[in-house]
Amino acid sequence: MAETLVRRHRLAERMLTDILGIPWHLCHEQAEDWEKVMTTEVEDAILAKLEGEATCPHGNPIPGAPSSIRWSDLKPVAAMEAGETARLTRLLEDIELDGEVLKYLEEHRLMPGYDIKLVDVAPDGTRTFEVDGSRVALGQKLADNLWVLPG
Repeated sequence: MAETLVRRHRLAERMLTDILGIPWHLCHEQAEDWEKVMTTEVEDAILAKLEGEATCPHGNPIPGAPSSIRWSDLKPVAAMEAGETARLTRLLEDIELDGEVLKYLEEHRLMPGYDIKLVDVAPDGTRTFEVDGSRVALGQKLADNLWVLPG
């Protein structure tokens, strides 16, 4: 039952963002209602509309859907070396619970599908990244919860 709810939640997030245009940082909270009323037919219809990898908008896999990503190949951005570039692929579930954090990440293009380059690491662990031509800083907690696929 838990797997079904997670599947429906992530599919609802995709429906809300991809089909209805709900902002990325708001879809997690909205999906909590949709997951409870979704039918198998609606699940199948959303899956049929998905383009690319079968993940939620935050990069987490949709249970039961095929995936070409080897999840064991991912690493947290906290493990990146200065000068390294990687593709942001997944935000762990803990991040999805904080709408303000999601809004910050969205505003700075720290979203799955974007290439990020680690520019510098400060003595306190703050990391400065270059994303889509702009620079953005992340503290240790966020750096532990954003995962990349090394280039």
